Amino acid sequence: MGMRGNGRATVSAIVIVLLAAFLAACGGNGLQERAVLTAPHTETPLTTQTAPATEIASNIETPPANASSFEGLLSTIPDTPDTRMSVTINDYAAVREIFGIQLPGPEADESALTEYIIALLGPANMTYVSQGPFITGISGEAMGDSKREYLAFDGRNVDQSVEAGTPPFILEVARGRFDPAATAQALDACAECPPPDIVTHNDVSFYSWGEDGKGGLKERNMPPAFDHLGRRGRIAVSNEYVYRTVETPGMNALIDSSAGKRQSLADVEDFRLLAQAMSDLDTYSAFFSDQTHKIDATSPAILDDLIAELGGPTLLLPYLAYALGTGRDDTGPYLALALVQRGGIAAEENKLRLDRRFSDNLDSQAWVEGIDEYISGLQGRVLSAKIRGDGPASRWKGLTFTIVPFLTHE
Repeated sequence: MGMRGNGRATVSAIVIVLLAAFLAACGGNGLQERAVLTAPHTETPLTTQTAPATEIASNIETPPANASSFEGLLSTIPDTPDTRMSVTINDYAAVREIFGIQLPGPEADESALTEYIIALLGPANMTYVSQGPFITGISGEAMGDSKREYLAFDGRNVDQSVEAGTPPFILEVARGRFDPAATAQALDACAECPPPDIVTHNDVSFYSWGEDGKGGLKERNMPPAFDHLGRRGRIAVSNEYVYRTVETPGMNALIDSSAGKRQSLADVEDFRLLAQAMSDLDTYSAFFSDQTHKIDATSPAILDDLIAELGGPTLLLPYLAYALGTGRDDTGPYLALALVQRGGIAAEENKLRLDRRFSDNLDSQAWVEGIDEYISGLQGRVLSAKIRGDGPASRWKGLTFTIVPFLTHE
């Protein structure tokens, strides 16, 4: 595809600004990155060498074929207290299929890539998908700033993504179609890119720039892939996966969990059950957390009002972890919900309480505005639900970090 005219470029620039405002209003996964970096993790130094990029070779392993799509992606994420707090998974391939979004070809120019990202994230298609992690190039921040010239991949190469952990040490995973040799050649040919160190951990090599977690405003968004805080980071590229972190211990943990050499979130039964539930609900964008909505954690100033609105009998019993997401079928968009309880009896009771909460409030409370239909189900100790309507589907990302009436528990 050839370069487009200046008029089209101006329109694209305007749309980028509008979309950036839209995404800022909607938020990402609910965790905003801090500008002030905390001290980096510490770990025994690894073998490091400065070498031509063409020497790198990554042996990132592929998750088991029998795993659900969400479970397979969780198998790349190490099990830590931080990753249990926040995991966001996007399936862009599913979004493309459901909404008929055309993937730009390898020769498509920057404006075509921008239009693709707008189609995925913008308000026109009402996909309600969460923004992708930095390395995917699928975010409002990345539009008009493709890293393809330096890394030989961008948003058109990515089919799924995972973003896990808490700022500032977020773990990023992109799954799709990549070429490690092409990435090495692109970095070799980049005269303006600082040469990376090649670090090897458990037979997997990755690119490394600078100190752990260190950033600087002078290096913001500089090539090859410095982020908005100027952090240089670490990047591993295989044929199917790309990993990015801002510190070496995080990269080592990603490598080890993917290789089955340490416990991943897919090995945690509660998260595995949530992943299966969200796959069964046909969601394409989802958030997972063990930070449940306990009512006594609410601000005392609004506690009495919240209890009065919900009613004591409809507060849920304590549960262990939850997932929220969005999907769309022939009926329309919906919010998907899954809760993991301690046992089947608690799950049955919570289903009764959740059903009552919606049936008692459907015509009287503002928090159910826009709900067209509520459908719940139970499998073992997992309670799941589809809450249909543009309203709940569009608000799912905000529900991950605010007090949500239908998620609060004793």
